[in-house]
Amino acid sequence: MHARTGLQVSIVGFGGTLISQLSVDEAKKVVRRAFELGINYFHTAKIDGNSEEKTGAALKDVRDACILATKTSSRTRGARAREHVGVHAFVSKVFSSFALGLCQTSRRP
Repeated sequence: MHARTGLQVSIVGFGGTLISQLSVDEAKKVVRRAFELGINYFHTAKIDGNSEEKTGAALKDVRDACILATKTSSRTRGARAREHVGVHAFVSKVFSSFALGLCQTSRRP
């Protein structure tokens, strides 16, 4: 259960990497179908192309029932802070009042 919102997080989550290869309409259908099947945890990342925009478009009207996670590969505190501001601006723009549930740092070798 999400501590702040009380949302139950689905056992299975949805990763957005592959939807960046789909058209906007196809991606929206896939994401929406996942939601209809009970998935409410959606993970996207800037590195996943335009999966953030597609996920946002698909879930805009059910945003309060979902948890969005994203990640960054920025390695310095300053870079993460700049990207973090960008993530929050993006989330506000695409999801209106949708809260970002999780922001992870991913390190690459």
